[in-house]
Amino acid sequence: MRRENIRLRSLAKYGDKEAKLKVGEAYLAGTGGFAKDIAVGLEYLHSLMPQEKKRVSEIIAKSLSLEEILEFQQINLVGSAATFDEDARLKFVAWLLVRGELEQAFSWLERDDEATGDRMKSCLDKVSSRNPLEALKRVGRDSCKSGQKMT
Repeated sequence: MRRENIRLRSLAKYGDKEAKLKVGEAYLAGTGGFAKDIAVGLEYLHSLMPQEKKRVSEIIAKSLSLEEILEFQQINLVGSAATFDEDARLKFVAWLLVRGELEQAFSWLERDDEATGDRMKSCLDKVSSRNPLEALKRVGRDSCKSGQKMT
């Protein structure tokens, strides 16, 4: 491990909030010289709850695939992030579509606020036609274009 990573981990262990966020995110994504370890990353991030719920939920939504979010039971935090983050909203809507909750998925896609981007608007047509398979394909394709993994 690089010297700067050792220092960052040390700061995080002694309670530095920004260090915990950086170390947690690095473990989730397996970046910056940190081996991917979702459980450890979540431990760092969850230690900041509830004060940093918004930042933690956004990091989790951006760093984990939908499959990992579900495996580590983080869908509620992603749902929280969906109110202000487009990537989180796409993953949350994909989960709703998989569950067959079309009305709720439609409601999330329909919201008009700062998190609603072009990818969301393009998915709205598919969901409004009540074709969840096409909406899921569109969500997955658009998410992959932005560099995010959906699976």
